[in-house]
Amino acid sequence: MAVEAIGSADASTNTARTEFQRVQLKLAEDLAAKAAEKVAAKDKAILTRSETDSLQQRQASGNTGADVGRIGSALDLVI
Repeated sequence: MAVEAIGSADASTNTARTEFQRVQLKLAEDLAAKAAEKVAAKDKAILTRSETDSLQQRQASGNTGADVGRIGSALDLVI
């Protein structure tokens, strides 16, 4: 990881301290955004897998009437 010099070399100055805090906050925001993206991706994968499993179970049991009913209802809303 590269280290970048920011502000004054004297860490006791307010400017250097403020700039360091700004960089820390930016890094924390970036990490939080990346973590949120990972959580959303996992949630989407779980939801997709769950929906796929449910569809396969309905197809295997021959109970596709619910699917047809939902499609009909959706078409009624469009018409």
